[in-house]
Amino acid sequence: MRVLLVALTLLAAPAFAGTSLVLTPLSPYQVLGVQCGAGTSVATATGFSGAYATTYSVASTRCGGSGRGGGYRVRTYHGCATARYTLTGELRDYTPVACAAADPSLVFTTDTGYSEASVGGRAVLTLPDVTPTASWTSPGTVQARVGELTTFSAAIVNDSSVPLHVYSVSGSGSWLSSVSADCTEVDLAPGDACPFTVSVFPGSDELNTTTLTLTADTSSLTPPSFTQVIDIAEAPEPPPPPPTQTVTVTFGQSPCDPSYVCTFTPADQSVVLSGVFSLADWSFTLTNADGTVDVALPVTLNLIPEADGVTYDSSGSSAVYDANGAVTKTIDWTATLYIPDGVTLTLLGGTLAITQ
Repeated sequence: MRVLLVALTLLAAPAFAGTSLVLTPLSPYQVLGVQCGAGTSVATATGFSGAYATTYSVASTRCGGSGRGGGYRVRTYHGCATARYTLTGELRDYTPVACAAADPSLVFTTDTGYSEASVGGRAVLTLPDVTPTASWTSPGTVQARVGELTTFSAAIVNDSSVPLHVYSVSGSGSWLSSVSADCTEVDLAPGDACPFTVSVFPGSDELNTTTLTLTADTSSLTPPSFTQVIDIAEAPEPPPPPPTQTVTVTFGQSPCDPSYVCTFTPADQSVVLSGVFSLADWSFTLTNADGTVDVALPVTLNLIPEADGVTYDSSGSSAVYDANGAVTKTIDWTATLYIPDGVTLTLLGGTLAITQ
């Protein structure tokens, strides 16, 4: 047995319950796509959107350079953007927008005790006295085989007395295949859990152990971690191929048409109901007792004339192929051909030894 160690951790946020966080302002470059020098950026708190604090920023920058005809010219860039921050104060995304008025005197609060206000051209997020905490549940013992995809379930649990928001769960590390998106933008009431699925694919047994890190981005400030042990078994030996079986089919004298195509009926029809032999390409088309039809194409061929000059002993080996070109059956056959006038063909009889 090989052992795979999986360490599960949550992102810690650099804040404490009851404190105020100055939300990182957008730079002029983020708002305008251009920045010369420091520029200016003023952020205004605009409240909450779900589990995000939102802001409205006004930015400007002045860029100088030589214009046509010489001389130094200065151009002023001015623009606005909105932004979203997690409840731990991390910038999540921003979007340039048309400029409009925003009231910096407004103060916004949520039912869970978060508040946001504008102070000195910056947006400030104040955390409640009690912030959520999170823990994990693991599946216990997990086994995985080398070369096989194995999935197991874990869960994030809100073990606090206040709501917890889960922004996302991600993972990294050797042999990690995927982490499901079941816990993306999920609100958990106290005591609730969000289960998700982790897939691992041990590609080899060269490493005795490896660490797989699962990271949860949540509104918790004090996240826990634990280690999940997975037993890795080497890939099993492939099963032996099924034993081959050979049956022999005999047939007697059969008529042939002017194109040298002969239709025959075996003496025992328990395996093959009927067959067609074509001298043009030395092929056999067999209608089997189970209703399937096989076309056997020649692999080797022997043709020996008898003393009378009109009778020929032929033999050879033929194969039946599947759609992928693999051989599914082999047929070792004999056939006696009678051509009395050099034109008319009669199939005097033969055998088919069919192996599959």
